[in-house]
Amino acid sequence: MKNNAETKVKFSLKEFAENQEKRELSGIYKDMQEEALSTFKAMGFNCTDANLIDKRGLIADAIYKVDGQLQYQSNDFKDLNFKSTILQNCETFNNMVSNLSVPIIDDTNPQWLDETATLSTETPNVGSVKFFPKRLSTKLNVSKMVTKQRVTDYDVISNINSNLENKLISSIFTYNHTQYEPEGIFNNTNLAGGYTDLDDIVELAYNVQKHGAIGCYIISPKAKAMILEENKEAFNGDKFLGESYIINPLMEDGIIAYVDLSKLAVCSWQFVDLTIDNITLSTSGQDIYYLTGYYDFKLYKDCFCSWLQMDNSSANGNG
Repeated sequence: MKNNAETKVKFSLKEFAENQEKRELSGIYKDMQEEALSTFKAMGFNCTDANLIDKRGLIADAIYKVDGQLQYQSNDFKDLNFKSTILQNCETFNNMVSNLSVPIIDDTNPQWLDETATLSTETPNVGSVKFFPKRLSTKLNVSKMVTKQRVTDYDVISNINSNLENKLISSIFTYNHTQYEPEGIFNNTNLAGGYTDLDDIVELAYNVQKHGAIGCYIISPKAKAMILEENKEAFNGDKFLGESYIINPLMEDGIIAYVDLSKLAVCSWQFVDLTIDNITLSTSGQDIYYLTGYYDFKLYKDCFCSWLQMDNSSANGNG
């Protein structure tokens, strides 16, 4: 097959903003949008976002076509992966281009048997956990001078992306959620009752470990403060009550949970919607950047998380 490589270009926020100011994408930006829209439509989504582009294009050293297909040249695509420590401990699927279905296999029920005995009639199931892209948006006011300085392109997008990532984490570790927001993992997992003493916290780890999962404590700032009031020695180096722990200021405050993060899947799709408003704040010399990413998350099984609210305030969950 003939290799029809076209001229290589680099993504420019300045050019992209000018395209949007004219209300018409052209060149490589139009190609990126058409490819992204086609992908989402193939997944069954009636996508209404106006400026869908491939995230790889934002940091690519060069964008070009080979035989009509967009290609992205860069050594740093790993920079598109999740940056936060807590997400890196999860089962992450970065830069996805389709829906995802992860098979979950119940215990296959192995049994020791007498020479003439047969297996019991218990039948393990093969189920699945399905993931679909859900829209998560944010905005940032950016000086028009910054927009014109192409060297800052990745810094601007990285800042917005970090903001989205923080919101994703706070949505995972909560029992509260708003319309269109995926339910946090505390909605259907084990709410272990009220807090009276550290024995209740030890019980959280047991609730998960008895199902064959080994995780760590996820502790909100308020929960940490209350624990230290009771026992100044509860935190010993990198251990809390003999277990690994993470202090997470983004989680619902007052909660402490024990979670096997390796059983928590977090997905990120490789397309974003980047809209630049050149008009609203033009008199103050600023552009408004709106960025929408596509994410989903689920715990593979509810039993892989157990939690309680340290201040005993009302919380929704299944005990």
